[in-house]
Amino acid sequence: MEDAAVLVDALGGVGNVTEVEPCSPRIRIEVRDPFLVDEPGLRRPGVLAVVRSGDVVQLVVGRGADEAAAALARSLSAARGAGGSAPMDAATS
Repeated sequence: MEDAAVLVDALGGVGNVTEVEPCSPRIRIEVRDPFLVDEPGLRRPGVLAVVRSGDVVQLVVGRGADEAAAALARSLSAARGAGGSAPMDAATS
């Protein structure tokens, strides 16, 4: 997913994302602070819908959910490797 870094920013940044899990046709993302999430920023090409409930954000992306979740997890891992710190994502383990 080419917009993975943009989605990470819209999710409140690397430190706000605690888990990424593919749940076809969605990506389930757990965040620390839901108030940091920029919902309009999540509405990117390829994102069919955004569903929020408490500290969980779900991006409905259709068939490519597994690949999109992996790209998002790679973007998070790369950013964390550059100095960020947070728990490992489910999509990368």
